[in-house]
Amino acid sequence: MKKLTLSLLILILNSACASPIPLKPFNERWYRPCTERDIPDYVGKFCFRYCKKTNMWNYCSQYDYIVEDMKDPAVHNKFIAAGFLFKPSIE
Repeated sequence: MKKLTLSLLILILNSACASPIPLKPFNERWYRPCTERDIPDYVGKFCFRYCKKTNMWNYCSQYDYIVEDMKDPAVHNKFIAAGFLFKPSIE
């Protein structure tokens, strides 16, 4: 009986932790200039960090990045068309 209860508890916890996290639409993301800590080749790129995996307490346990290269004219036009504003950082 104990093994059955334990296996049901593990099954419930695994199914709760395995739920996928929806990704925000492009025009609702907060991009920022990439740093060397984010990716090695960071010059001219914008990063959006999102949670890839959560634990059972809904804290993020693994992050991933979406990297947009602003040297590509198509990417630059995509940002302008979505209404992004480019502002200097507040440092």
